[in-house]
Amino acid sequence: MQYITSVKDLPHERPGQGTNGDYPEISFTFISQVIEGMMGIEPDAGKGFVNTLPRLPDEVKDIFADHVCCRNLWFGLRHKKNESSILENEGEAPIIWEAGFYGAYKWNRVRNDLRTAKHKMVNGKVVSYVTTSVEAGESVAVCAVKKK
Repeated sequence: MQYITSVKDLPHERPGQGTNGDYPEISFTFISQVIEGMMGIEPDAGKGFVNTLPRLPDEVKDIFADHVCCRNLWFGLRHKKNESSILENEGEAPIIWEAGFYGAYKWNRVRNDLRTAKHKMVNGKVVSYVTTSVEAGESVAVCAVKKK
């Protein structure tokens, strides 16, 4: 994304087509990189399920996306660093949320309650996660907990 941004105002290799930034593909690429890449949003609308796994680079301390729509799911998501997330259900049906964080944490805090984290491997790294239901209109915070 940094490279694309750095060359967006340069002329395209075919000068008659304007600058590199004139292409709509750039917007779609950035949206994909933020939503799927950095925020790790993976919905399964048919099951009312959203999986999240923040992958923020060091220079990005927090990020949010509001009004994310996937079929019948509407939600907002915020990540602070790679250690806490808030999902706001903006829709009418409950969302089953699997909130994950890279690292072998013993607990995840959900709605201020400690829960034993489950673990799995993603991209060759340990992920600590918890699954919870987020009701319509509800916001739920989940964070990785290093110590009890």
